[in-house]
Amino acid sequence: MKRYLEIDEIFFSEKILTEQIKSESNSKSILENYTNYLIENFKTFFTIHYFHAIIYELEQLNHFKIDQISKQLNKNNEIIQKLFLLFNNNNDDSIIHLSSTPAQPIYINYKPIHLIYLHTNVLIKNDHDLNLPLKGITNTFIPDLINTKMINILDELTKKTYDIPIKYLYFAKSCENNIILPLKLRVLIIDSQTNQRRYGIIGEESGKNNNYRSLIFFTDDITNISANYHSSSDIHICFDQIFECENDFLNNYFKSYPERLMLRAKEGTMIKIRLSNSNNKNSFLSALVIKIDCSMILIELNHSKQRLWIYRGSTLIEQMNNYYSTQNKSSRHSARQHLSAKKFNAPEIICLNDQMKTKNCRTAEQVIDETSSF
Repeated sequence: MKRYLEIDEIFFSEKILTEQIKSESNSKSILENYTNYLIENFKTFFTIHYFHAIIYELEQLNHFKIDQISKQLNKNNEIIQKLFLLFNNNNDDSIIHLSSTPAQPIYINYKPIHLIYLHTNVLIKNDHDLNLPLKGITNTFIPDLINTKMINILDELTKKTYDIPIKYLYFAKSCENNIILPLKLRVLIIDSQTNQRRYGIIGEESGKNNNYRSLIFFTDDITNISANYHSSSDIHICFDQIFECENDFLNNYFKSYPERLMLRAKEGTMIKIRLSNSNNKNSFLSALVIKIDCSMILIELNHSKQRLWIYRGSTLIEQMNNYYSTQNKSSRHSARQHLSAKKFNAPEIICLNDQMKTKNCRTAEQVIDETSSF
């Protein structure tokens, strides 16, 4: 509680006793006067932002307890399963056979962070300024992150400090593995083998249909955007959640979501794709579909046998590229309206991915607005 109060000597100065309390000691008790004085000062120094911060901390403690209980239940179920196997191998009819269903993880919706503690570990996106470090710690307490534009960061190695816009700052600690992240959330992925950083945007909420993974569109290469699935425990969230992307494909994608145009393909069929590093945008190579994973397909190039994961709606696929190139850029039709209006132009293998449609999908901006209204 102490860190949320701007406490100074006024609470405990002799001035209270001499001017505030003694002056009214004949009509009211000293304790009552002192209590009223504290209440008035609390109203002045204890702002609504700090109240939200405390509520958020209590919620986090709640989630922590739930997570601990879930882990304990999983351990208990493992013991029961071992007992079940042990008893099941015993032919003694007097043994009671136990059955157990492993506890399912509890998935909870992401809630935006309102405050940043002092000395919070952060990762820094420094491709715009290589003089900045790759990581650091916050050098100040931030009670209202949503309305903050810049944070002072300390480089622990050099002891230098930098004022860095929050759009370049990411939490060094990744998310818990049971968090459902909203659309358009800005995130960072670190490759566990190469330690390479990939920056992107959540393009598909996690759920039963995709095994509770988030589809991330990587925006490192704004011309040829790639994608992949990741669990929430791999994801580092950006401090700033204002959606910014200068890419027509992504802007149109989010406008029509959850209606999305994708390639309808089966394992073993042939398609044509363009490599992302190809200079010729009209050069497509034959590839074999090896595997389908929800919104992604694994393909194998015929000429090199190289295998790649590609988003099924990517313009790197010839059919998708041809379809989007024929659309009128000024049209504001949804994906479903495009199919009904121009069905004769659409390739046969292009369809809406209704299986992944969710009724209650939320964007990062909507989540922030919901929590800010409290």
